Amino acid sequence: MKLPHRLALVALLGVPLALFFVARQVSDKRPIKLGVHRGCDSLTFSPAGKTLISRAAYPTFGSIFWNIQSGQRIHLLRADSHEPSSFSPDGKHLAWLEMRTHDAEMSPIVVITSASGQKEKWFPDLKSRPADSNDENVGIEWTSNGREIVVLTRHQVRHFDAQNGHVLSCFAYKKPWPPDDGSAFLSPDGKVMASIETPYTRLRVILRNTQTNKKLGVTIPDDPNVALIFSPASQFVAVEAGPNVHFQRVDNSKILWTWKALGSSQAQFKFSPDEKSVVACNSSHCTAHDTHTGHELWRVKNPNSPIFALSPDGKTLAEARSNGQIFLWPLPQAE
Repeated sequence: MKLPHRLALVALLGVPLALFFVARQVSDKRPIKLGVHRGCDSLTFSPAGKTLISRAAYPTFGSIFWNIQSGQRIHLLRADSHEPSSFSPDGKHLAWLEMRTHDAEMSPIVVITSASGQKEKWFPDLKSRPADSNDENVGIEWTSNGREIVVLTRHQVRHFDAQNGHVLSCFAYKKPWPPDDGSAFLSPDGKVMASIETPYTRLRVILRNTQTNKKLGVTIPDDPNVALIFSPASQFVAVEAGPNVHFQRVDNSKILWTWKALGSSQAQFKFSPDEKSVVACNSSHCTAHDTHTGHELWRVKNPNSPIFALSPDGKTLAEARSNGQIFLWPLPQAE
């Protein structure tokens, strides 16, 4: 039986060419247009992958919940896109810190039902606000068991009971540097935090257990402009230091590989849900790399927006373009 030309070439030249053609075939598929959200600056999938949240500051100042299957807009939540938020593990609830400009001393934790957008719980008097006026909330995450909500500020970490809002634990860490929103980071399961500190006058990235305050590792970045991203299960962390991004393990801070000049390409990157790969998108293309080795798994020309999110099954990429249009793209799957 005769093989088509493309399959014949794949059979002769092996897997690398096969992956190339898979990527080409997928990139040629037409995306699904989900809708339009002007000013969209971030996208988030629900844990089950059935809902997508698009968030925007100016001009809409809100979050739109989209049904992935029907493409319908479920509801609009009026909240600043810069307010930290987190889905519960089952995806039924969303918690966020409501930052109020008229009441700087209070940042209540608000819990809503994802399906309806109705406010279910509101904890206004939890002292979730920072300990002093120079501190501020920078992160909130639901723990993997769904029983606790972890709030991270630039100076301390607090654990709250998700049912009644009681403070379960709290500890303070060294004052971070530089004094901006990017000076402390929380892992998706709320178990690990990273702070940028300057003990002994030298910049360091310190990983800690949020329950015990135990140090898990220390990294000395090669550039003072630092940002971090944790993998979904907190096994890996990407430390962006200037133009380079170092991918390392959380448990021992061992650097696995370095993506050179990624930071200078205006690309955004995210770990895949299974943590096996890292996907980066800029204005020209998207690529996926093996988390452990950095080996390129696939490359496609579309989508090509730095504002994107990966579905929990790793098969779909949601993209928000500069004109507010939101698209869903099927992704190539590496063997």
